[in-house]
Amino acid sequence: MIRFEVAIIGGGISGLATAYYLRCRQPQLSVAVLEASRQWGGKIITERTEGRVIECGPDSFLTSKPDILELTEQLGLADELVSSIENNSRTLVLNAGKLVAIPEGFFLLAPMDLVSFWKSPLFSFAGKLSVCWERFRPPKRNVEDESIGSFVRRRFGEEALRLLGAPLLAGIYMGDPDRLSIHSTFPQLVEMERRRGSVTAALQTRKPAAGGGHSLFVSFRHGMDTLPRTLVSRLNVPLLAERQARKLVRHGSGYRILTANDEIYADRVVIAVDPLNAYSLLESADPIEELKKFCSVSSIVVILVYGPEVSLPDAYGMLFPRTEGKQITALSFSSKKFPGRAPAGESMLRVFLGGYDRETVLEKDDHALLEIVATELREILGITDAPCFVRIVRWNRANPQYTVGHRQRMERIDQALRSLPGVYLLGSAYGGVGIPDCVAQAKQTAVALTSS
Repeated sequence: MIRFEVAIIGGGISGLATAYYLRCRQPQLSVAVLEASRQWGGKIITERTEGRVIECGPDSFLTSKPDILELTEQLGLADELVSSIENNSRTLVLNAGKLVAIPEGFFLLAPMDLVSFWKSPLFSFAGKLSVCWERFRPPKRNVEDESIGSFVRRRFGEEALRLLGAPLLAGIYMGDPDRLSIHSTFPQLVEMERRRGSVTAALQTRKPAAGGGHSLFVSFRHGMDTLPRTLVSRLNVPLLAERQARKLVRHGSGYRILTANDEIYADRVVIAVDPLNAYSLLESADPIEELKKFCSVSSIVVILVYGPEVSLPDAYGMLFPRTEGKQITALSFSSKKFPGRAPAGESMLRVFLGGYDRETVLEKDDHALLEIVATELREILGITDAPCFVRIVRWNRANPQYTVGHRQRMERIDQALRSLPGVYLLGSAYGGVGIPDCVAQAKQTAVALTSS
């Protein structure tokens, strides 16, 4: 039986970052990372071909959360960061079949530039009044969780939810705004209402988040997998690929991890996998029933590259309200968003499909899928040419849904984990879906492990 002081199950960014922070804090600690597949980095997958940088998973991260920037600095990757292209920093919305830009100065759901907002054709007159009246609406007095749909309707109105709130969520969570928790997805909005009584008033007095001189969204010059590849090269710990952990069993003061090929003993265990796999692991040790209550949805990313005959709008991407009746949920114009994503003369875009109530699209084969995409791109952007490159990525049950009551579920899970001393749980399904959130969880977990 192989023995380690700490075994980390899951080789995504959460698991790799936890191993890194553990080695930084206690270099003598024996740590191993187990990964079921051959791929390190989880959903961060970058392909490079013919001068193109193809992001199959996340294409950027937010700089408003400090831990991720600190990590890139420690890894010597600061010079590899690239900011989004400022001249294209607008997002389009498909409204009544027409492309309309989100008003300049619009932040989250609140207008910071009233002149631009009132000139915009995106909202109706009644919708504009409803959004502007947000600062005068009384704040919610109880602290009970509510859905994002409920919050946005209550503060900004139905039109703001339809045009911006729901489509934004489709791009981030692929989720249903009437099921997702505002406390767990956008806690800053809840805090703004609680402290200032108005989201708009709070945003207008906020201090800009420190981004180290970078834009709000940044990526890596050679692709997002720069981060997991660098972590793997620096870890200097056993990285056990194709080693799927099947069961976690108590063994003395520690745990046995049963894999398909062998057994591994660890004093402490970090579980950095999705809830259903985590439940399966813990079933023999001390099952945590709350893990079965989590849900996720499936989605598809279609990456298309066109030659010089196709010109994309000068924007980062597009949002699609459901009332427009399209199967595409969002578009990201990769070659307009970050430099170096495609060679000169080529245009690259990423098409998103699926999500809540639209998962049947995953049942279609590639040919049928591309026909849907081609038809809707022709209707929306007038693209009639065939792409010179196509990549289809299917993400089955890969989008965690932070439904109402998520925080309470996590509190119950934390309570249940007390019966399993030395077992820690983290990842995108629990404490934030973004890469910065996963890095922050990893750092906190490493501190807890080395402080106990």
